[in-house]
Amino acid sequence: MARPSWYLPSSGEAWWKARMCALVRDEFQCQHAGCTETRLRWLEVHHIKPRIQGGTHDLANLVTLCRKHHADQHPHMRYERFMKAKEMPDDDDKRSFPLPEREL
Repeated sequence: MARPSWYLPSSGEAWWKARMCALVRDEFQCQHAGCTETRLRWLEVHHIKPRIQGGTHDLANLVTLCRKHHADQHPHMRYERFMKAKEMPDDDDKRSFPLPEREL
C-alpha cells in the first residue's frame, strides 16, 4: 500500500530549493514578531498550512522561524528537551551553512 504524499518527510531537491527560497525571501531571519534570530543553524522553514492538510512546498505556504518559535507551532516539538541535548555554540559567521549530522 502506497503512503500518501503528506506522509513523506520534507526532503528531496524540491524541498531544499523551496526552503532556500523562503530563507532568502525572509532575509535569513525568524519572522516571528520581535525575534531577531539570524543564525542559519537555528532557522527552520515552517509550512503554514500543514502538509497533512494538503499544504505544499509553495513559497506562499512557507515561513522562516527559529527553532523556538517553530516548536511553538507544533505541540509535539519540545524545544527545551532539544536544547539540553543539542545546544550549539554561537556562530562567528552568521551565514554559514550547517553540516548535516551523520548517523553512526
